[in-house]
Amino acid sequence: MNTIRILRNTPAHCSRFYGRNFTYNPFLNGEDLKAICYEKESDVFKNKFKNNFFAEIIVLKILYHNLSEEDHLKWNAFINELERRLKSNNLDEIYLGFNNPWKDALQIKIGSPAHSV
Repeated sequence: MNTIRILRNTPAHCSRFYGRNFTYNPFLNGEDLKAICYEKESDVFKNKFKNNFFAEIIVLKILYHNLSEEDHLKWNAFINELERRLKSNNLDEIYLGFNNPWKDALQIKIGSPAHSV
């Protein structure tokens, strides 16, 4: 819940996500860490990506994953829009903590069982 509060408050108080390191690190289980650290399994890599927007948005994905299939579709539409805006504004995804293939890590597979937290 603290992660969601921070994600809500950041733009509400005129702060930015781009290039920001969050002071709160969400707890991520092994499955979620794999979504962030799919290129390397080193502790250095995990520490680099644990306190940025990508780690925070993984927590939101977990929340949406436990909702209805209609909400899964809304989430996936949000991820598509996020990708479109990143490309249209020529933003480097690495400054949000995204690494390749970030979109696959954030999409919810329709019909997949609920995520255990």
